[in-house]
Amino acid sequence: PQNETGPPPPRHDNATRSYSITCTGVDTHEELTAKYKDIDFVLQRIRQCRLPSSSSSSANVGLSTRILHGINAVEITPPSSSSSSPRYHHVIFHHPHLGTEDAARHSRFLHHFFHAAVHRWLIPAENDARARERERDVGRNGGLLYLTLVTGQCRRWKCLDAANERGLVLLRRGAFRPPPPPPAGGEEGETTRYRPGRHQSGKSFAKRRRRRRLREEDGVTETETET
Repeated sequence: PQNETGPPPPRHDNATRSYSITCTGVDTHEELTAKYKDIDFVLQRIRQCRLPSSSSSSANVGLSTRILHGINAVEITPPSSSSSSPRYHHVIFHHPHLGTEDAARHSRFLHHFFHAAVHRWLIPAENDARARERERDVGRNGGLLYLTLVTGQCRRWKCLDAANERGLVLLRRGAFRPPPPPPAGGEEGETTRYRPGRHQSGKSFAKRRRRRRLREEDGVTETETET
């Protein structure tokens, strides 16, 4: 699913800073229940990610989360049940994929996604005066979009060309850094809760990565075997 952080209220000295995180996914709740046997547990853990401002001793910070099902990230208009769609300062999309290795289809997908990001998801620059006051570098020209791709996909899918055509500007590229586990409840020695896996089967990509390394040792280039 995509993670979208909603706009916080204006910041003043000694005032509470409130952040809202909206987690979205294209599947309905019924579809998730049919696919994943532990989905109720996962959704409950997400909803528990709350931080009342009164519980923070170092700063007045509040955090709330919500989950929206049946959200298609590439659609420009919200579902008929919604009269309007909120805009966000930060939109995060990790590892989008159509389920098939087709560079042309993924390139078209990115074109649609970037168009929707500009016209539906990201807060426009002209309406982002509060963000400019709150943080010098974030929100200067509207919301920020974070897209995570596997090595080689950016080039094969012509990601930068699609983004430029939609008026988006590349600010930074870097290696994917999985988030750390929560401070409480993590297993001993655990460095992240992020697990690369195959859809609802839960099977790891480890065997495919090992096969890629073996092929590279036989002289096959990395771009020919990336997933």
